[in-house]
Amino acid sequence: MVSKRPLREQFRTWRRSLRDPLRSGNAAARWIASLPTSDPLQLQRETLDLVASFPGGRRRIGPAQAEALLRVDARCEPIISHLTAQYTANYQRSSSVETRLWHGVFDLVKAFTAAYQAALKAGYAAGEQKRWKTVLPRVLVRLAHYKAIDGKFRLFRYSHWIPAQWRELHELYEFARMRGWQREPLAFGGAAFSQPGESLEQEYIRSLLLMRLDSGNFTPDQVEWVGRSLEEWTPSLTLTPPPGTGANFYVDLSGTQGLKRQEKARAGGRLMYLDATAVYARVVERMRALPEQDADPHLPGALPPREQKLLLMRLAALYGPDALAFSPRAPRKSTDVEMRVVVGLQSLTRAVAEVEHLSAEAKT
Repeated sequence: MVSKRPLREQFRTWRRSLRDPLRSGNAAARWIASLPTSDPLQLQRETLDLVASFPGGRRRIGPAQAEALLRVDARCEPIISHLTAQYTANYQRSSSVETRLWHGVFDLVKAFTAAYQAALKAGYAAGEQKRWKTVLPRVLVRLAHYKAIDGKFRLFRYSHWIPAQWRELHELYEFARMRGWQREPLAFGGAAFSQPGESLEQEYIRSLLLMRLDSGNFTPDQVEWVGRSLEEWTPSLTLTPPPGTGANFYVDLSGTQGLKRQEKARAGGRLMYLDATAVYARVVERMRALPEQDADPHLPGALPPREQKLLLMRLAALYGPDALAFSPRAPRKSTDVEMRVVVGLQSLTRAVAEVEHLSAEAKT
């Protein structure tokens, strides 16, 4: 009896694995074909349950499980896009709507991130296996993609990355760069992603540029608009090693921060340089092409022309020449006046109420 029990358990595990959608790419394709197509939230729930269980019925992760994950990911891509569009259009309706839609995407992001990290760890431990070397660069691209969405959804809630999250992103790029994978395209067999030519370096650069919006002064629909625009503006950008001649930004791969302006020569660290001139040129081009009146028709989900113009002016300062970024917004002049400083909410509300009782001279 003692010797038969392990065999029985192994047989049950084997039978369960035959029904496991994460067993292989073909098994994932069959599971995808069985999914309902009319309810995005139901699709989200079923995908979340599956991805959170990765690697499924098998204890060890192999290339087949990574391929299955990529297939499921490709099917989930339009779901995430749809829920993101719903979020940016409805985040102001109520806190419950905002929370449901935000977590609808963010929970998927966390599940895919954890699954891809597990696949990356298994592939790295497998060494030079030929099949892993084929699939691992694609795993890296999608892991970088989900880290980018993580950052964007934190910006939606006026948050930002902590140093540990920056370190993880830099290490991911460095891992790919040391193996020459940073510019390999995503194109992968039957997994039909919307941007098959995407590379890890492109995802990384877009993350660096988008996370410059972490001042807390951009609304979710503005952040999403900038994110979509960067997809058009950044394909030609690349990171270059020192000396970085002509570049106006740098990133320290050994650091815990994002993109910085190249104000002076830097020493130490593992520096990579970025020339964002092409992005600034596209910003200026878009401003010139805007219609003069908000009454002009615009595409669904697009910002009104006046809001676009104000946003583009802010982007010009973020991505443009140093002289533009550091120039004052209005002429400065010295003054010498007495100021009343009010601290605390109650004191502030009383002070505001007192304004109505002041004389016209005092108000000016």
